[in-house]
Amino acid sequence: MMRYLNLKKTPFESGLYEKLLQEEGNRVLLKQIEKDLPRTFPYHPFFVSKEGREALGRILKAFSLKHPEIGYTQAMNFIAGFLLLLMEEELAFKVTTIIVEYIVPGYYMNTMTGLQADQLVLCHLVKETLPELSEHLPKIGVDLKVVTTKWFLCLYIHTLPFASVIRVWDILFCRGPATLILVGVAMLKMKQEQILSIQTCIKNSMEFFDQFTQGFYNWEELIATMYSISSFSRVEQLQQYARERVGLRVKRRQIKDLEGMTQFTEEELEELEGKFTSIAKNGSVTKADFHKLFDKKYQLFMKDPQITDYLFNEFDQNGDGTLDFRDYVMSLSTLDKGSPKTKLRLLQRIFDQEKKGYFTPEDLTKIFKWQFTAMGFKEVDEMVSVSVETAFAMYDYDKDGRLNFEEFFLACHKQPGIVEMLDLMDMNQLTL
Repeated sequence: MMRYLNLKKTPFESGLYEKLLQEEGNRVLLKQIEKDLPRTFPYHPFFVSKEGREALGRILKAFSLKHPEIGYTQAMNFIAGFLLLLMEEELAFKVTTIIVEYIVPGYYMNTMTGLQADQLVLCHLVKETLPELSEHLPKIGVDLKVVTTKWFLCLYIHTLPFASVIRVWDILFCRGPATLILVGVAMLKMKQEQILSIQTCIKNSMEFFDQFTQGFYNWEELIATMYSISSFSRVEQLQQYARERVGLRVKRRQIKDLEGMTQFTEEELEELEGKFTSIAKNGSVTKADFHKLFDKKYQLFMKDPQITDYLFNEFDQNGDGTLDFRDYVMSLSTLDKGSPKTKLRLLQRIFDQEKKGYFTPEDLTKIFKWQFTAMGFKEVDEMVSVSVETAFAMYDYDKDGRLNFEEFFLACHKQPGIVEMLDLMDMNQLTL
């Protein structure tokens, strides 16, 4: 473990943990973390205490801020909590980060490609080394992918006894995620006769496997069996092949789904996917790299940092502070392929951050000032003032000093250049 802490590829600059804790954090994620704290080792004295729960909450918050593209997922609370029982708080944060980044990459992303790949390898090894068991499990209603999800995501916490988990983790830090696969196959091999004796369908396979895995107190036998299954080098080769296969499958399925949901062609989506992947980290793009997704065609939204932030918030459909490929394509479809009314609706949401549902003269002033500035005009105040006065005089039908969306839509259609600007995007093509 200390070897990873010393690697240059895992920098933890001085004061990083305290710095992260000072930041506000994503409200959606913090709410989920708060909900999971009482569920984490609920009977352990340390986590029953306020001190223990708060320390765990701080670690998970700090991680979500360091890696907004991952954020927080269930199971990470058990990993961080387990580490808190072994070491002090800041070190537990660092080791949690190392586990997610380097030990089991791809386990905690939205697509869980790393997890899916390792499950494929485990199923392959079971079929190869325990063929009778491999055929028997489906007959009694056991899906190994369902069972191993908990095993792998929790790194055998809540699956094996404490002492056995510690030994598995020792090997995991030295040899990587192939350890998890080999331990899983070893457990099935050691319980093969018991499982084969079952002839009726198991109603709750998770509950059944939870019961029998808690009996692995003899960790020496478990580890010896693990080493008898296959070599680490071969398992790692299988993992590499499986990751490529799963990644390609996920990509194809996503592109097919998005083709049916947007007006982009398959070729356009593949091009967008290539660009997104070149910028994304762990499958997501943060606000800091958001501008890199756009070429000159969309620079009108990139010139004003506040507008760029507003556009990012609009693209970030689940409010987690990151964009996955689906977020990017769905919103870009509106921006690039939408009708004038759809684009104006997008503009309304960008500028109506308070979600009032209407625009005041002050709001419209901001929009027209942004428009004229993006179009390259230097002295815009008088032009903006005249445009706003005209819009309210002509389209504020009930004279309440507000424009609802239909009134805003009509005003924009009469405003020189704004609809054309949203349609062409490229300022060099725009003429008034």
